[in-house]
Amino acid sequence: MGVLPPSPATYDYDYPLAYRLVKWGAFGFAWRTFSLAIQRRPYLDRFHWHVAATAVFAGAGYFYHQWDLQYLAQLEHERDKITKRRMLRLKKEQEAAAAAEGALAH
Repeated sequence: MGVLPPSPATYDYDYPLAYRLVKWGAFGFAWRTFSLAIQRRPYLDRFHWHVAATAVFAGAGYFYHQWDLQYLAQLEHERDKITKRRMLRLKKEQEAAAAAEGALAH
């Protein structure tokens, strides 16, 4: 058994909510523009649909952000449980080895 890698919560995954909303919203805007480009229509035709696509994708980004935070918290909890179990097992093994060594010494 090796040492566990650093917890994912310490990595740079914890993006601010505003960053994710802007990123997903920009993707929604680009998606709408690209779909119009495929149809060979004016890129900004019926601009209110661009706003709607931006809002829908930003909403998806919000739900993804909440899911990601919940998942990281659950993952951290599971890693803590595993670490505690390994520490208890290691302590029991060390106590058993010390008891066996003490029995051999007498």
